[in-house]
Amino acid sequence: MLRKFESKQFFLVALGGLLLAGLIVAIVSGVSKLRVHTLVSHTTVESKADSDASIELGSPKLTVAAKPEHASSSAGASIYLDQSRSLADRFGLLYQQALAGDHNAMHLAYQIELDCVAWSKGQFLKPTPEMESVKSALLAKCANISSQPGFALLSKVAEEQPRDFFEQGIRDEIRTGFANEGAAKAMSIALDDYRARPDPATAKVIAETLAEMDVTKYDIAFKLEGLSASDPNYRRSMFETALNFLSCDYGVPCGPDSEIVASVCVNGGICHPGYGLEQLYREILLSGEDMKNLESILAALRKKG
Repeated sequence: MLRKFESKQFFLVALGGLLLAGLIVAIVSGVSKLRVHTLVSHTTVESKADSDASIELGSPKLTVAAKPEHASSSAGASIYLDQSRSLADRFGLLYQQALAGDHNAMHLAYQIELDCVAWSKGQFLKPTPEMESVKSALLAKCANISSQPGFALLSKVAEEQPRDFFEQGIRDEIRTGFANEGAAKAMSIALDDYRARPDPATAKVIAETLAEMDVTKYDIAFKLEGLSASDPNYRRSMFETALNFLSCDYGVPCGPDSEIVASVCVNGGICHPGYGLEQLYREILLSGEDMKNLESILAALRKKG
């Protein structure tokens, strides 16, 4: 039986990645305690780009504004969430949406590509037979993705048009909303953007941006308890974790057979057959106080959303 991880603070580090995939857990030994250093992670690419950009690498030319497109996001999100399709098929369909000008679809295709590439390169922990089995199943869903139109182009994007290409529009929207109308408006914009792109990379950028103005401090609805509650880094990391939970409300599969739970096993070594995401957090990953704070943030977000 796995021991429950006790954590005073979470640093949800971006390493890029798919669809809520990549819950990479860095386990650090303490005095008879284990701490969760990272919960949701992605494959990072260093940031260089600004708010507007176009991709003109290879053929066909792909040009989109680096700004959330709420009106066109529903088709891309529904493709991204459809785990009955392979990851390769979803990548291809999202790329077609991207060619039509859907910036969110391109972001989601990029996340799928990053995860499939990362899984093919190996793991951070020494694999167990169960981890290898789950990894094989994930890689089977990635089969032939490199032959999909757009794969080579987005590989170039990873090198030449890094993360800010997908993130700056959301950051600017939230910052402008906060400057003009305060914390409530910033939160409303953030949740609208997250519905359009309910993936861990977007959760991270939203949590980071809201943390700049410490929105959870302004809003009395976010009631956190314990010694860590006064720490802005703790509030940010708990908010990011809550957003990843909220993605389950927005249609991301989070049950025992979901890709996000498979990623917890493959990348973090937390393999517990029959457990969905909530059960993993409640019974294994979080202490009682942290889970109570997480539930408080989730309740507030659900009222706002």
